[in-house]
Amino acid sequence: MLNEGYSVPLKNLVESLDLESCTPEVDIDNALITQNEVNRPALQLAGYFDYFDSSRIQIIGHVEHTYMQQKGMEHSVAMMEQIMAGSEDSPKPPCIIYCRDIWIEDEIIELANRYQVPLFRSKKATSPFMAELIRWLNV
Repeated sequence: MLNEGYSVPLKNLVESLDLESCTPEVDIDNALITQNEVNRPALQLAGYFDYFDSSRIQIIGHVEHTYMQQKGMEHSVAMMEQIMAGSEDSPKPPCIIYCRDIWIEDEIIELANRYQVPLFRSKKATSPFMAELIRWLNV
């Protein structure tokens, strides 16, 4: 569900929070964030997509990343593709942000480029980054 009337340029977020683009080929010049809430897609990575709000910024932290490593690349790519692809009922996420300077596998970057979902990386730990992001989105 979108917040009525809420939108902020994705470029502003990237600049304000000093995010590193991992998909420079994906054009973000006209991209808008339309939700002031975020999501850590742990349940989605496990395959549970009921009640998934794909219009939120998706955050991948240490827990999500190590889960994906344990499940293997084939499973991780399949779940990330479901997150990124969107559908009639579910838009693509405005972006996916990896925290803790986590390495993003080439297969995930290829998916993001294919579906035109910007991937970013932050050096900050997940909880402090999320607190800063939520505060920023609410201002």
